[in-house]
Amino acid sequence: MADERAVHPVGEESGVRWEETWTAGDLLLLTGYGPGGPRARAYDARTGDPAGPLLDTPPLSLLLDTPGGDPSVAHAEGHDLVLRDPRTGRVRERLAGAVPWDPEHLLHVRVAEVAGRPLVLFLDSDTPRSYARWAVDPATGAPVDELRGAWNCDHEHERFAVAGPYLVVQAHEEEAYFFDDGVDICYNSMLHLHGMPSGERIGEVERRAGWHPVAAVVGGRPLLSDGRRVLSLPDLEVVADFEGLADEIAALAEWDGEPVALATRRAWRGADAPDILEARPLARPQESTPIAHSPRYIDSVSVGPDGTVAFLTESGARLWA
Repeated sequence: MADERAVHPVGEESGVRWEETWTAGDLLLLTGYGPGGPRARAYDARTGDPAGPLLDTPPLSLLLDTPGGDPSVAHAEGHDLVLRDPRTGRVRERLAGAVPWDPEHLLHVRVAEVAGRPLVLFLDSDTPRSYARWAVDPATGAPVDELRGAWNCDHEHERFAVAGPYLVVQAHEEEAYFFDDGVDICYNSMLHLHGMPSGERIGEVERRAGWHPVAAVVGGRPLLSDGRRVLSLPDLEVVADFEGLADEIAALAEWDGEPVALATRRAWRGADAPDILEARPLARPQESTPIAHSPRYIDSVSVGPDGTVAFLTESGARLWA
């Protein structure tokens, strides 16, 4: 499979600096910023060809895969949740009042599926070190009260990930050490595990590497990466260990019925070393399928149909297909 594929640029025609990739169904959605502000555009996830117009959207837009229907671009507009057709830009539905807080304060959005229904999860911060989590059912616009949560001062939340009925929240915990002549504050980077829809916190693990939490349902099994290991959920047992083989696990997926980790590593140690993106089977971590390399960094990796891989580099969006 790898020998027949190559890396192609995507989205260069738009003049947008892309910041995130999303895949759902046969579509790839790129979101980012252009000269006129935040933009989004859909592409064919197999070929990289444009599949819709350049959309003028809020910065936090996502691609929502609705059961039995085509994917929609979802975003907050005022206090409404708006669902748009990525192929035409047409508004499919406007769910009035579904966004309870000021969308100017949104930090992150993700898609979850709980009890067979898709949900849109939001992370909000209206003041420094004060954070809130909330969820909306895009079919009705109704809030999911069980998934509301708030934190103050003792944590610094930035991103979250979802794997089936489990929500993974990134947090920086403060630990103070007091001495006769002062105090030292240490920050431990943690991943907190919450069950859905109750929102109950059911576990935590220290993050070993990476900037963003990575979680997914792979082969029917919910999995989490702490940066260099893959753990099962909810018991947090080690499924695969990539220590010494990868610098960071960027995505989890299934290829030809086999669970794999999409991982990055530096070609050599040094500031000028390129990033290498490769796929490694969870059952055989030492084996790898090279996908791409980038002079500076690889980010926002997502897997589309037939094992295609979309990702970002310092030069723009790329598709391995």
